[in-house]
Amino acid sequence: MPHPIAAIRRQARRMSTFAAVLTGFMGVSGTLSGASAQVWQSRSYDSGALISGAAYMPDDRRLSFSCTAPSPQGLALIQTGDHESHRTDAFEMYIGFADQLFDWEPPFRQFNTALRINGIDYFVPEFSLNELQGTAVYLAMALPLVQALHTANALQLVTPQGVVHDFPTAGLSAAVDTAFNVCVSRWAAMGHGVPTSLSRYRQVTNAGGGGAVVPAAPPAAPPAAPPAARPTPGIPRFDLPPNASRTPLPLAFGGPAPAGGKPATPAITPPDAPPRAATSIAALPPVIPAQVRSLCGGAARIEDTALRQGGDLDADGLPDYLIHYTDVYCQPADIRGFCGAANCSIEVFLSSQSYARAAEFLAIDVAPVSTPDGRRGLRMSATPFQCADGACDGIWQWNGQSFNLNTP
Repeated sequence: MPHPIAAIRRQARRMSTFAAVLTGFMGVSGTLSGASAQVWQSRSYDSGALISGAAYMPDDRRLSFSCTAPSPQGLALIQTGDHESHRTDAFEMYIGFADQLFDWEPPFRQFNTALRINGIDYFVPEFSLNELQGTAVYLAMALPLVQALHTANALQLVTPQGVVHDFPTAGLSAAVDTAFNVCVSRWAAMGHGVPTSLSRYRQVTNAGGGGAVVPAAPPAAPPAAPPAARPTPGIPRFDLPPNASRTPLPLAFGGPAPAGGKPATPAITPPDAPPRAATSIAALPPVIPAQVRSLCGGAARIEDTALRQGGDLDADGLPDYLIHYTDVYCQPADIRGFCGAANCSIEVFLSSQSYARAAEFLAIDVAPVSTPDGRRGLRMSATPFQCADGACDGIWQWNGQSFNLNTP
């Protein structure tokens, strides 16, 4: 257990870092909307290298929704100081979290965090403490979590520690509309096709000269409420029974379950494993692509290049598989919803687990390797921050219930 004084000092640094990020953001000349501290506001500006938009609350900076796009001015990121800032891909956004919302202990990662919107839990991918840029998680704008912000009348953050933080919703829809309008319009101007779910946004005018924004189009009609027995995740998670164990890294999936505490997904019948490892998505046990498609809400284009051979990771004599989400495209928008600027979700499917998801890595790549004792494991490669606590230094091995990191 860390020394209490050290923990307090770390907490103070994190709070000041988060404040500095938003203070710097607000200090740039741009477009400001809203007035009350308890009403969500939007901010947009053009630094010359990046166009940025954000929805936030001035006096409660624990939570924000932001996006970026390349500036038409074309300045170098290092020239404007944006080389160390968060940057999103086309039609992507990030949720910024104040570090004091969570309890942080090694390995300084948060698992199974949810935004509860109108009573529905939307789970987000695993994310790490980031004292340089500010702690954040990246999502595609077209995902259900992001779309639900437009009709939110109740908003809570549910931490992995079970703490529930309440946030107001006054002005949230308009603030998100105005902030994302900046980025969507710029990406559209650069030739990217706008997903149908984002057609609510109009074009930005004078984006390179101060960030003036045409008011967002009126909110679309609220989507039909999902069936009570089927949760609508933001980045959907495979549902585990309430008493199932959860591993620190890679992720075990912990999604919402309907009333009664039963898993939201039906039990998976063990498939007949093929005698040889599958080399295409079509040849996989059907439960694997079915689970991948479920993350996209039911439809996905899964390229064969997404399939990685795992060998026999669980030592049962049958082939195991990995799916790399850099080659998974959710339909109908045809978007990659499970990759950030560098790292992607990489899921592991084990024959001994009936080819249900056994784990997830957030990494650039994960490669099967052999250990000196002849066992098979996985070696992770990722961005320096993901590897900072040694996650890339050893071999992840299956112990019958989870993957554990074994270091030299």
